[in-house]
Amino acid sequence: AVNSKKVKDGSLRLADFAGGDRTLLKGDAGARGLAGTNGTNGTNGATNVVARNSDGPDFSAPGESFHTASCQAGERAVGGGGYVAGLTDPGDYIQTSVPTTDGSFAFDGGVPNGWRVQAHAGGTDTNRAVSVYVLCASP
Repeated sequence: AVNSKKVKDGSLRLADFAGGDRTLLKGDAGARGLAGTNGTNGTNGATNVVARNSDGPDFSAPGESFHTASCQAGERAVGGGGYVAGLTDPGDYIQTSVPTTDGSFAFDGGVPNGWRVQAHAGGTDTNRAVSVYVLCASP
């Protein structure tokens, strides 16, 4: 019979042991490793959001008017909209409500810093007023 005295140290492999005996081969846990270094801090996201508004001039029906509200330097537009006081006719509606970059439509890749609303008055009532709101975020 083969016994411990007949087995050369380091000659046995895991496959030499029966499945149930393999679980008995577990040794003691090793010492805990050293802590790693902290990663670098990420940049802060927008932490301040403010609403800014601008009231456009009155306009008469039938007609159209557009007006823009702008963020201050260092702020970015993250939303916006507007309304027209005096919309009372079925032909009255908001035609566009879009972000702007320096007063022009914010195209793909542009950094928006304002909001523009265009209103259409199709009725016969005389005066309407456009109010535009922009939500501006900054770090």
